[in-house]
Order: sequence, then C-alpha cells, then structure tokens
Amino acid sequence: MDGITYPNRLDYENMFWKHDYKIWITREGFCFIVNADCTGDALDEVMDYLVRNEHIGLYSTEQIHDDYITAGNNGYQFTTLNIRCEKIR
Repeated sequence: MDGITYPNRLDYENMFWKHDYKIWITREGFCFIVNADCTGDALDEVMDYLVRNEHIGLYSTEQIHDDYITAGNNGYQFTTLNIRCEKIR
C-alpha cells in the first residue's frame, strides 16, 4: 500500500456518513481516508479493510494488550499503538 487508501470509497465519494477521517498507522506509514459517523466507526472500517485484504502484521487475531485498539467486525487489535486519527470534515 502506497499513498492514501480509501477503505469505503463509495461512502466517501457520496458523503454517506457525517464525517471524513484521516487515519495514519504511522510506524508503518499507511494513511487511510474514511467516511464515518465517528472515530470508532472509522477505525472499524480500517480494520475490516486490513482483514479483507490480508494485511497480516498490521492486526492481531489475539488480544495483545488492554492498551491496544480493538476494532472491526471481528474484534481484532491493531498491532501498534502508533495510530493517529484526524477529523477532516
């Protein structure tokens, strides 16, 4: 993945949800633009995208630690605490 990824591009293009978020998984250098109602929903979209596209290593199916972010439909955790989220609209 290079550049910016849009996990729910159609929602983003149609402004289906209330807000747009930019989410960086900064240690790995990945950037996502997500259309969602809230930050939690945006993180869920990113996690589900990572799982669908088998980006193993960016998420864990096991609980790593209580401080790590759990997101997505399957309740997996991001493998880094180095995540930034900014509401851009």
